[in-house]
Amino acid sequence: MMSRIKESRARAAAFLKSMEIEAGIFTNSSYNKPVHTPGMRLPATYNAVSCLRLMGEKLTDPASTVDFLNGFQTASGAYRIPEMKAEDVYYPSFEYDDFHITNYVLSALEGIGKPGNPFHFMSDYDTPEKLAPWLSRRDMGRPWTEGNYIVNLASFYEYTGRDDLFQQLYLWHLDNQDEYGYWHDPTTDDLTSAMAGAAHNLHLFYKLNEPVPRYHKIIDHCLSIPNEISSACIDVDLADILAHFMAYGYRTEEIRAYLSKKLDDLLNIQQEDGGFYDVTSGVRLFDGWSVYQEPQGLSNCFATWFRMIAIGFCAEVLYPGAFTWQFRQGIGIGYRNPNYLSGGFAEPIERPARQYAIDQALDEAEVPCSPELLTVIGEVKRRFGHVRADLICVFEVSGDGVFTLDLQNSQVTPTDRESADLRVILSLKTLRGILAGKTNPTAAYALRKLKLKGDMGKALKLVGVLGS
Repeated sequence: MMSRIKESRARAAAFLKSMEIEAGIFTNSSYNKPVHTPGMRLPATYNAVSCLRLMGEKLTDPASTVDFLNGFQTASGAYRIPEMKAEDVYYPSFEYDDFHITNYVLSALEGIGKPGNPFHFMSDYDTPEKLAPWLSRRDMGRPWTEGNYIVNLASFYEYTGRDDLFQQLYLWHLDNQDEYGYWHDPTTDDLTSAMAGAAHNLHLFYKLNEPVPRYHKIIDHCLSIPNEISSACIDVDLADILAHFMAYGYRTEEIRAYLSKKLDDLLNIQQEDGGFYDVTSGVRLFDGWSVYQEPQGLSNCFATWFRMIAIGFCAEVLYPGAFTWQFRQGIGIGYRNPNYLSGGFAEPIERPARQYAIDQALDEAEVPCSPELLTVIGEVKRRFGHVRADLICVFEVSGDGVFTLDLQNSQVTPTDRESADLRVILSLKTLRGILAGKTNPTAAYALRKLKLKGDMGKALKLVGVLGS
């Protein structure tokens, strides 16, 4: 397999260099080579340059590339294809395309140059008071689109040194994550789009070295997606999530098997010219811009970059250190944190310090729990681990996991116990409210925020313990 990866990299590099029409400037595909849409040289160039850097290839003329890319920068600091007109763009404004193109230009400039103009457009997003209403307008029925909006804005905060606003974005994610571990409107019933959107959102967690709540839900869903070639975007998003989530030690052998097949399938679809296609049929637009239409099934710079990123993620899991991959340092497509959670969990931003050994608990847990629940389990252990009573109670915390409060043996463990006297079903929010003394367990039961199964005679004993 390693020889096939080496050959694939060489063939992809040869394809990209065949798309170079001038020193440091590229066209997107054989279809676009006559340059009938000159502005498409912008995405072609940032895609090709980013892919060549990923594989450690030298650029023909980096200075010419920088000058060419910066020639598309507007006075606001955003980058845009000059031929784009508002009536030809799918999105309600240029915000989406300006964000997307600018983020990708930053990827291409990494290590070879800088934008020519400052990012004046960030004045619309440069305070917490401006960011909050912008976040409130996110349409979670379109998680894929919104994930791009968010990661692109986060990349600009990172680039301009606005750590405070980057952290505000991160905290928004903690408050808005859904029961599946994603950020979407569950009524849309489209978990694949939710996964693709979350692949972008999750970059904030990787950059901050923060654990992802409900990580096991995300892994379970990703592994349930049929393991076959999909679009270049879906395949790279799956590889991105699974490669980073190896850090949790959950279903790791299944992840390796999934990525091994994905890698084999990706290598098998490389075309004779060395490039990769996005999908095999239909017409490809550029980011909702109706003017540019290209037949699908052709090798192009965009798909070649995305698929080589996916190959790189798979290879790093299966053959760590065997190849040099220069993954992107700034967040966005192609970003990888090789040390994600390798030193355990960092202290959460503006959250009480974790006093429970979460990383150890993850290794010991028989039933997977979210990092947030493991923190709460630590609080339960400190509060009630010394209490002795004739009671074994299992807490089923919706979307976060299960733990057992065994007062017969003074134990609190992240496990499920079939022989428990009582099972309590509630949300993490309700459990936190009870522990903080802000939620009365009896009132929560009456309001159906808390459900009980088992020996109801011991419910009063549990209420007495929780109220102590």
